[in-house]
Amino acid sequence: MDDLWDRLEDLTSQMLSRLDVVSEDELLEYVEVREEVINQIKSYKWEEVKKAHYRDVTERILNCDKLIMKKMVWFQEQNNSGIHKINAAKRQKSAYDGEIQFDSVLFDRRK
Repeated sequence: MDDLWDRLEDLTSQMLSRLDVVSEDELLEYVEVREEVINQIKSYKWEEVKKAHYRDVTERILNCDKLIMKKMVWFQEQNNSGIHKINAAKRQKSAYDGEIQFDSVLFDRRK
């Protein structure tokens, strides 16, 4: 059981050390691996003594989560900004690409 908590702490500390340069894909991988570890921890039958022992570890990890969540929100804002720019460009382009219907046609004669 200790190895799961150690792994969770290691994952969290590694992510914090790379938080400034981490990519979206790396963050997604971190979340997936972390979820697996947490699910393994949840499936374990806990004794009250162990719960108290790991409470401090859990609080440290949760405090680190705030920083990681800020990075996730930053990525989300960047993606939303990009989507808004794409949609604005589409709207602008569609204004110029609309079908033009002519009411009449003029022919010039050469003199």
